[in-house]
Order: sequence, then C-alpha cells, then structure tokens
Amino acid sequence: MEAIKKKMQMLKLDKENAIDRAEQAEADKKQAEERSKQVGWLKGSRDDTEGSMSYGGDWG
Repeated sequence: MEAIKKKMQMLKLDKENAIDRAEQAEADKKQAEERSKQVGWLKGSRDDTEGSMSYGGDWG
C-alpha cells in the first residue's frame, strides 16, 4: 500500500511539473511572437523606405 501511495505522489509531481513546463513554454512562445512582430514591423518599415527611395528616380 505504501508503494502505491509513493507512486501516486510521484505521478502527481510529474504532472504538476509538466503543467508548469507547458505554461512556461506558452509564455515563451508569446514573447517570441511579440518579438517577431516587432522585428517584422521594423523590417517592413525599412523595406518601405528603401522602396520609396528606389522609385523616386523613376518619376523623372
């Protein structure tokens, strides 16, 4: 009976640790997505600037 209790406690701890890791992974994912959006925005704005400069010479 004691071995079963010990095994159940170990399973409970394993489950709690897995949940904690999953929650941390989700938080890390959200942070990475935010950084990706910021980098994409910066890259997009740089591309727009370069594009307008390159088209400037075509008008005249």
